[in-house]
Amino acid sequence: HTVLLAFMLYQGQLQEYAQNLLNSFTSLLKSSGAAAKVFDYIERRPRYRRPDKGGGGRGGGEPAAPWKLGHGAGGGGESTENGDACGLVELRDVFFCYPS
Repeated sequence: HTVLLAFMLYQGQLQEYAQNLLNSFTSLLKSSGAAAKVFDYIERRPRYRRPDKGGGGRGGGEPAAPWKLGHGAGGGGESTENGDACGLVELRDVFFCYPS
């Protein structure tokens, strides 16, 4: 009986260690997937670029957006002759929620 009891105790410890190892491996895979997604966001190219204002910025001369601000919307934005939009955007009571 003592041999069977010892075997069951060691088997329980081995099962716990194996479970911890597999949980760590699962966490590693989740983390690597999240890191890959972050690097994808960092390396992505914007669809529209802000025009270069002569300050050596990152602008490529393309319009900032395909629409014009400040025409009939009452938003207070301004639009230049070539259609480049400029102005301020204020967000109030905006909340973000991420799954845990």
